[in-house]
Amino acid sequence: MKNHQLSIERYPFYKDSGVEWLEEIPEHWVSVRVKDAIKHIDQGWSPNAENRTVEEGEWGVLKLSAISNGKYYEINHKALPDTTDLKSQYVVKKNDLLITRSNTPELVGDCCLVLVKPTFKLMYSDLVYCLRIKLSKVSAKYLNYFLCSASFRWLKTVCARGLNTSMVKISQGIIRRWNIFSPPLSAQKTIAHYLDTKTAQIDRKIDLLTQKATRYGNLKQSLINETVTRGLDQAMPMKGSGIEWIGEVPEHWEIVPIRAVIENRIEKNIENKEDEYLSLVAGIGIMPYAEKGNIGNKKPENLEKCKMVYPGDFVLNSMNFGIGSFGISRFKGVCSSVYIVMRPRYINSGEFLYRIFQIKPFQIYISSLGKGIMEIRMAIKWSDLKNIYIPYPPLHEQKTIADYLDTKTTQIDQIIQTINTQIETLKELRKTLINDVVTGKIKVAED
Repeated sequence: MKNHQLSIERYPFYKDSGVEWLEEIPEHWVSVRVKDAIKHIDQGWSPNAENRTVEEGEWGVLKLSAISNGKYYEINHKALPDTTDLKSQYVVKKNDLLITRSNTPELVGDCCLVLVKPTFKLMYSDLVYCLRIKLSKVSAKYLNYFLCSASFRWLKTVCARGLNTSMVKISQGIIRRWNIFSPPLSAQKTIAHYLDTKTAQIDRKIDLLTQKATRYGNLKQSLINETVTRGLDQAMPMKGSGIEWIGEVPEHWEIVPIRAVIENRIEKNIENKEDEYLSLVAGIGIMPYAEKGNIGNKKPENLEKCKMVYPGDFVLNSMNFGIGSFGISRFKGVCSSVYIVMRPRYINSGEFLYRIFQIKPFQIYISSLGKGIMEIRMAIKWSDLKNIYIPYPPLHEQKTIADYLDTKTTQIDQIIQTINTQIETLKELRKTLINDVVTGKIKVAED
């Protein structure tokens, strides 16, 4: 196997590419239309997939999320019923180049090269184009890298069309007219091999850092679970709580129903006196609607039916608690009427009680009481929530525990943030490397 290195020098001579989004390219590179580099392009069909994951031996339909930034991912594809009229021309095969036909503006036109035969027998849907490549004309890997480059991403966004801004489409005709710019076939393979090596190294670093962040996240969760049910003094005599999800608690702690320490706030925003609309974002908590950006539900025009929220209140999305959609408010305002708003009955108990809502055994137990079709959309009612028993230490001990957890979880969060910053830096490096190599801004040379 030949070794390749990234030379410091650029190519010796450049010329105008003739396209605005690319500007100049190496002098010996040429423009190739996609339609001349492929045998054909097919759009899938629209099967009625079942609401379950495909199993070994069954046929499945490819999920759009399997296509991401040039890579194909084996994920939980949806199963097709036995009665499906399977069409052989829509089977995903090795060396297929898949392009999303319809998606959000940020993701439409995303592509991937299927490097190995999929584990499952998969069909691609009408939301996906499949390109079969003329390997004598262009390197499949090079074409994939080029179409995933940041420069080309701009062109795909411009090409997309749609009746609204949330979902757009790219036509076959547009894709056929796309131009790629490339060196001779042998140099394409050299570039592709270099990028395979370097992106694999970056991906490995990202994977290791992601695992590290996950371990710290698990450490944080374990710390909260242990502290709010066991306290800080490990030598303290323990007793059985009588509640399965709690287990043992310190002997002097009480076990009380939520209604004894938290009350349901049902106050409405009469005559629209309050105009600060608050949003609840999973994993983040309560924030003013104006600060959340394009996340979650839209602000209603009439706020009169909304519930009042005050600083220190707990706000829980009765439909999405299972995915962490709850928080403690630092603001006065109003929120959706489908949310459960709760107020601690005693001063200085709020922060400790909030931590109870963060522990996984508690979340799992509450979610088991929900009613609905989808697991993550189980509706939880105050009438069920209020009767759940929770551990309840003396108020002074609650404050000590809450302060301790504030300090420790803040330290862990800072570590996780540092790791995530490193991950984002590596992702940006990967994106820049691919873009600069396939557009000829920097040169890969055989050593």
